Amino acid sequence: MCPEVDLPDFTRKMVIEHTGGFVGLEELATRLGFIAPFDLRGNVVLMEDFETEETEWEFFEETANDLVERVSRRKWSGNWSIHFHTDTVLNAYTSAVRRIYYSGKSKYGLFARAALSMRTDEVQLWVLFHNGERSYKVGVKYSRPLTTLTILDFNGADTIIDDDLLIFQPDPEWLPILLIFDLVTQKFDKLYFGGIEYDISGLDIVDGPSPGFPYTLLGFEASRIAGWAAFDTYWDDIILVRNVP
Repeated sequence: MCPEVDLPDFTRKMVIEHTGGFVGLEELATRLGFIAPFDLRGNVVLMEDFETEETEWEFFEETANDLVERVSRRKWSGNWSIHFHTDTVLNAYTSAVRRIYYSGKSKYGLFARAALSMRTDEVQLWVLFHNGERSYKVGVKYSRPLTTLTILDFNGADTIIDDDLLIFQPDPEWLPILLIFDLVTQKFDKLYFGGIEYDISGLDIVDGPSPGFPYTLLGFEASRIAGWAAFDTYWDDIILVRNVP
């Protein structure tokens, strides 16, 4: 007499219970090709390595000799990056901005790689969240002439966290930048700039009234504030993740 079985090959069905979370196929596919450091956790909102045409980004050039372009000459991942050539004229300005959907209140990580040199004047990386009623702007600014590293906030409520940071390399060298912050508690958390970690958990995120349609705006830029020569910067791997542990 054959033993009681559930399946024709004399095997029995087994029920497995899973109490953890699941990763969607989209998230898994994104992670398999992830271009950020391995410790940048969370759900990907945007990941841009400029391997396709930059049609979703708006480029801004303040002077006739300013230039923003997609290039393959210098890059971190893949074959392309964004190149800024910022003019010698005071207040010369170059930037790239992209508008996406409003991704909600959460704990976020904003990441980029920037190639900076001893000619670099001032650069910024930032993101603005607008929920339809209020706006939150967070970011980081580095000024080589002033040797300052600054946390950006809404309405210009900025805080210098390092007043003696000087980049020496003669040619643009890639530095990772990671800013972690929480819109739920309205607190900053950490900043990683190159190989330096800053604890900025004591800083508040200031918001302000701003009615209108909800959206999220990401940007990176370079400007002439005090330097003596035109300079070149390169940008790659712009990433925004939410639900950071």
